[in-house]
Amino acid sequence: MSQARATTADYALGPFTVTVDTDASSVTIVNGVGDQVWKCGVGRGEEPVTTYFNENASISGAFDGGSLLTTYTDVGSLTTSHGRWVVLDGTKWLDGRAAKSNPLLEATNALAKVTGRQPESPDWSHDGAILGGQDFVEEVVQNDLSANMPLMSVWLQNWPGTRLQTGAYGVSLHRLWWNWEPDMTLYPTWARWVPHLQSTSGVRTMSYINTFLTNVSTKSTGYNTSFYEIAVSEGRFVANAQPAMVKQYYSVPISGMMQDCGEYLSVDDSQHSSCRCFGTHSDIGGYTNTSATVGSITRNTALLGRWGELGAFSGTAFRTHEGNIPQMNAQAFNARLFRSLNPYRLPLLDEYQMNDWPLVRHPMVYSSNDSVARAVIAGWARLFDSQGTTVNSTAFAYKHLWSGEEFAPGQTVRVDASWGKPGVFMRWPVTEKEGLQLQQLWEFVVAENATALLTEA
Repeated sequence: MSQARATTADYALGPFTVTVDTDASSVTIVNGVGDQVWKCGVGRGEEPVTTYFNENASISGAFDGGSLLTTYTDVGSLTTSHGRWVVLDGTKWLDGRAAKSNPLLEATNALAKVTGRQPESPDWSHDGAILGGQDFVEEVVQNDLSANMPLMSVWLQNWPGTRLQTGAYGVSLHRLWWNWEPDMTLYPTWARWVPHLQSTSGVRTMSYINTFLTNVSTKSTGYNTSFYEIAVSEGRFVANAQPAMVKQYYSVPISGMMQDCGEYLSVDDSQHSSCRCFGTHSDIGGYTNTSATVGSITRNTALLGRWGELGAFSGTAFRTHEGNIPQMNAQAFNARLFRSLNPYRLPLLDEYQMNDWPLVRHPMVYSSNDSVARAVIAGWARLFDSQGTTVNSTAFAYKHLWSGEEFAPGQTVRVDASWGKPGVFMRWPVTEKEGLQLQQLWEFVVAENATALLTEA
């Protein structure tokens, strides 16, 4: 376990759900004991979910809620508002490299020379949503395409089959059989169906895999190959070179895969591909959803819609998670919004490839001496419920996307942010080049500004 006591730093050590006082906090970089690494918590300080999971040990572990200082994405580096940066290199209290740079964009460029750069994402990944679902896939695809949803891929997490495991309070949780071949009960024609879906609907298939194996001797739906037994008999569990497993996985045109936290090879493993073209992205719709007599934690329709709004503006991939299929109209709207930003998003991704500048940039990047910008926790999509939120503008003038109203620098403003109309402000005026890049977004606003998305309480 590696820890660092951070000095004066504004942006440090991975994403947190709260503001972390890095001057006075000891932040865990790798969360685990010995050779075991566990997830960093589904609550991470937010209540009541953190206490609920920490006090009720289940199959997910005894610390499944996490704490204020655990982060879902461990990042062994920090950058300050003054352009200083540090990279941790080793397992001691602090064994790293430090340098000084100004401003923040120069610091991120210098930092990337140490940490490396992610490869480019494929062009097709920007064309629409990656739809996460498990049942009636073909019907869902046709319904979404009929609703004018830009759909470029389905993500089928359950391709190797599912099972029920009992968690806290006797709640049954769906888990997967980690035996990397298609389940013939759920997908009896997998080898023919995956290419058929792409050839007839233009929809690619993405799946799920990790480096672990499950003993499938008790699998009720049966199996063709037990990779667990192969790994045991041959004395190895890292099976990237196992021909049978590679043949099972790539016998159909799989276009991508998802790997969960802690379910991948160590990043310094010789067989690690280092390919993370999508990086860390938001599971639109979320994962943690508990329905129980005591401690029920569920998501309502409005929250799923807000999550989609955030995803449209904040990432390189628009990938939903299971559980949001009934809200098809909201996801179709948000997926079209995501696609309308392509001409603006792609040049920013080019800037990342050339200069290592991040796609989403904190206001501090351009207003390093602005005290208002320094205080911003989230500079976009801050409204997650029916309550209003006040936002302070920084040293730039801004224009409200939906109403076209302009605001002078330094104002405190309050705008309507009905569902489907997140509080989005554009730095104003834009350059001629930026105007061309934003043209599709403005056309989307004109065409769909009157769209009303209905929600449940």
